Amino acid sequence: LATDHFAIETDCPDWLTRGMHDALEAYYAAVAGEFAARLVWDPLAGPVAIQFFRRKADYQAFMKQAYGGTHAAFRDPATMPRGWADARRLRLYTHYETDPGLPPELNREIALYVLFHEANHLLWWKGVVHAPGGNPEAYGEARFSWFEEGLAEYFALTRFELGRYRIHE
Repeated sequence: LATDHFAIETDCPDWLTRGMHDALEAYYAAVAGEFAARLVWDPLAGPVAIQFFRRKADYQAFMKQAYGGTHAAFRDPATMPRGWADARRLRLYTHYETDPGLPPELNREIALYVLFHEANHLLWWKGVVHAPGGNPEAYGEARFSWFEEGLAEYFALTRFELGRYRIHE
């Protein structure tokens, strides 16, 4: 699946990914539109590559191999985050498989939430922190991480509906 700003590589079935590219583009437009007028927004130079795994085990094996050598959290499945944004390489990683006790549509919604959350980390880093006048060194400082994590949570739960932002239920 490819759009102007995202390229999704996945082994998931069509029902799971249907509409995902449109949702991501709408999300990008909302976030970029919200910040572009107020901050120095640096538009993406190319599409964000998303690797969306069908199975959690496949995601964990890939992340351990790709990032385990440099990030301790990826060495053990117990400490591995549900998704990851590699801002410097414009890549996002996550997986679908969540709770087998939940219906597929709810698991899909959870996967979309994680995808939007990680997209926000990347868009914030690329569009604001790394933009002209931004401060990439400050991005990793603990005093800013709570704010950036809060933005990722807020925007992951927010949808633009009927001309206004609403917290998604």
